[in-house]
Order: sequence, then structure tokens, then C-alpha cells
Amino acid sequence: MIGTVKTVKDTFGFIRPAAGQPASGVDLFFHSSDVEGALDFDHLTPGDTVEFEVLTPAPERGPRATKVRWLEVPR
Repeated sequence: MIGTVKTVKDTFGFIRPAAGQPASGVDLFFHSSDVEGALDFDHLTPGDTVEFEVLTPAPERGPRATKVRWLEVPR
């Protein structure tokens, strides 16, 4: 799936899936440990476009993104 980083906090953040994607309209939680590849959690900022998978089944706390990676290399 593709989405945009909405917020980034201490060790977690939320991703807004792109329109038309499954789960669009629902912000997905992700933890710094869900970030992989060339993406460094400390350099992740709101507005970054990322690719991710949705953890299934959804954890009790709600939907969660995993395998989060940059879709575009930031400038």
C-alpha cells in the first residue's frame, strides 16, 4: 500500500493511506521497529510518501502498518 506520513512522535507515528487504497480514511499506527530499508525513523517527517503493509489480523488496539519504507527518496 501507499500512504503519507501524518505524524511522527518519539518512537511511533501514523500513516494516512492514499485515497482508493484499502483502509483509506483510517490512520494506521506504526512503531519505529516497523521501519525498514534505507529509511531511518529519525529522518522520517510528516508528508513523506511511504510504502507499507497492513498487519493482519489487526491488533486489538487498531490497524497497524508494518514494513514501512520510503517510496520516494526525500530531498
